Amino acid sequence: INHGYPLEGIKKMNLQQILDEDYVEFKLEKFFEYPVALERIKAGLTQEELSERLGVSQAYIRKIENQ
Repeated sequence: INHGYPLEGIKKMNLQQILDEDYVEFKLEKFFEYPVALERIKAGLTQEELSERLGVSQAYIRKIENQ
């Protein structure tokens, strides 16, 4: 991966410099608009696992998460 740099430039740059330029801190909260889905994911559960625990269908969990 050259990140758009010419090969000569990569040779002169420190690898960490290249990686730092593209680094974006991952925050799960930024990627989910739906708080119910966010909390399920934080708990390490799939929709299927949560639906089994609650005794409802996966479709129901999906519907609740998308409200």
